[in-house]
Amino acid sequence: MSEPKPKDIQNRKPLQTLRWMVGKQILVKLKSDLGYTGQLEKMDLQMNLILTGAVEHDRSKEVSNLGRVIIRGNNILYVSLAPGTEA
Repeated sequence: MSEPKPKDIQNRKPLQTLRWMVGKQILVKLKSDLGYTGQLEKMDLQMNLILTGAVEHDRSKEVSNLGRVIIRGNNILYVSLAPGTEA
């Protein structure tokens, strides 16, 4: 299957977009105002995410390097590609 073009991303459902992001650097913002950046390793239907090389951010400052983390889907406010990552 060929890699979709960036403009096709806008026409996808949220879980399809997350599947497309597997293997890419992403930014995950939580409802608690914490953020995590890292490579998306896995995701499931409840939007639970596993990130590798995760870094925790509080507002705009780096808090700690965590390595591998699991983020529960119901805590997520939004997910996007990390700044500087190509679509």
